[in-house]
Amino acid sequence: MLAVALATPSNAGVLTGPITSPVNGHVYYLLECDTWTVSEAEAVTLGGHLATVRNAAEHDWLCARFSKFGGTPRVLWIGLSDDGHEGVFAWTSGEPVIFDRWERGQPDDARGVEHYVGIWPPGPRASGQWNDWPDDRSTGSGIGVPFHATMHGVVEIVAAPSACNAGDQ
Repeated sequence: MLAVALATPSNAGVLTGPITSPVNGHVYYLLECDTWTVSEAEAVTLGGHLATVRNAAEHDWLCARFSKFGGTPRVLWIGLSDDGHEGVFAWTSGEPVIFDRWERGQPDDARGVEHYVGIWPPGPRASGQWNDWPDDRSTGSGIGVPFHATMHGVVEIVAAPSACNAGDQ
């Protein structure tokens, strides 16, 4: 499992949720705008992690449900990072990386500080594709960034098997 050192306290509030996905039965929350590390810390306090994306169906549901929540384009922080070892991406949930949706030319670790993965919202650049960013609250606006979007963590909570079902396995 990826260890994340937190320099700031957890304080990302919940914008919406709990919402149960019909794709996998997991519970999700969309967090207020904040950094990846603060969002992951808030996810842990809620009993989960930033979302692990295992397949196209989960990816598409997350994008459809949260990337334009409230009519506002939002980059979705997911639980993927190479903060522990440059170029080796790992899920905070500890699950293996078996699916990705990288934008062409990504990940690129621009300026040597991009270690956290988010999904571009609908808009002029790579809608629904993944990019690596620094631990920031927005995409900013500058060279190669065609519009400003804020970063919002998507929390995923996977229910533990009940005691009755655990014995059946």
